[in-house]
Amino acid sequence: MRVSTRDKNPQLQLDALAASGYDEMVMEKESGKRGLARPAWEALLALPKTGDTPKFWKSDW
Repeated sequence: MRVSTRDKNPQLQLDALAASGYDEMVMEKESGKRGLARPAWEALLALPKTGDTPKFWKSDW
């Protein structure tokens, strides 16, 4: 889960993800602006294995 600034509250995401269940969660409080380092995103990309299903609360793409 991610919020774009350190002062935003991630509670809505945490509640939704907890209700749907998960085995592992990666949390990041950083901007999604291009060129910025996002170590939690990189860690997330390394986690999935065959048969895993990533869950997203909301996408603004």
